[in-house]
Amino acid sequence: MEKAKDKQKEKDTDRSFGSAIFTAPLLALVIYILLTASRFINIEALKTRDNIYLTVIILQLLIFMLPALFYCKLKGTGYSLRLNLHLFAPTRLWFVAFATLTLITGSSVIRLAQLSYTGAVQSFTLYDRYIPLASSSVSNVIYVLITFAILPAITEEFVFRSVIITEYEESGYGGICAALLSALLFAMLHFNIAQFPIYLLGGLIFAAVAMVTRSVFAAMVVHFLNNVYQLFVEGYLFSLIKSPQNMIFLIFTCVLLFLACLALMLGQIEKIYYLFGVQGRETPAWVKKRKSSPAHTLISALTSPTLLLCVLFFVIAAFGIK
Repeated sequence: MEKAKDKQKEKDTDRSFGSAIFTAPLLALVIYILLTASRFINIEALKTRDNIYLTVIILQLLIFMLPALFYCKLKGTGYSLRLNLHLFAPTRLWFVAFATLTLITGSSVIRLAQLSYTGAVQSFTLYDRYIPLASSSVSNVIYVLITFAILPAITEEFVFRSVIITEYEESGYGGICAALLSALLFAMLHFNIAQFPIYLLGGLIFAAVAMVTRSVFAAMVVHFLNNVYQLFVEGYLFSLIKSPQNMIFLIFTCVLLFLACLALMLGQIEKIYYLFGVQGRETPAWVKKRKSSPAHTLISALTSPTLLLCVLFFVIAAFGIK
């Protein structure tokens, strides 16, 4: 009888409007709407101006940081102290490096498979339509680096790996559920069906990095390095692929590299957790802190009305807006 009351109380807490399964997807939904609205800006008029980069920077701050900071303000004083906004130890650099290589090789496998099927690779950035005509000048490279590599890494990681993961973790859903939900919301942010697996993989790796290091800055570093690779390296490498007959070999090689990098990354996680145990430090709660089963907890989060609205908005935007 007591157990039934506890389960009912937990269910009522889950379905209350202040629960993370309502508020975290709601924050993402607001960002989706603002991002979609930005697509109706007159691009041709902006490209004739000298402040195109400044325009995109302001857009990113308005789309991501303004809603996130307002959300944090509603959470009250001291909320920022729980967002893992502190530097990670230098000893975690190997883990960050292997996580970056895992993401690059994993995304390369998916992109090569798409290239072999469609003959083209789509742009990865949310703001590719704002990029002016290609220029190799140092100033243009610096502007592109800041606008399309550094700032997206900071703003997107703050929202999805700092605020949203914290919401799910502190509501007792556990690290696995928090990582999955933050990765799903992050992948839907890009409104791209074809590249959804790449963004989901990225979201999972960013979440793992942030949670293992307990620092969102570590995830920002991985995100930034991946952005640099996508902007300046990947297109050049793929342009060197001349013969379709080599595609199977390239995919096979990338798969082997991905598995090797993944093994090295998991080895670093094992080492970090071993050190936590030796030092008597608390490890991240990857499992739930709730009385219901893990499957029920995940289903409860996935069937949240605001998350379902996010899915609906993603489908409409992905198919209806070019």
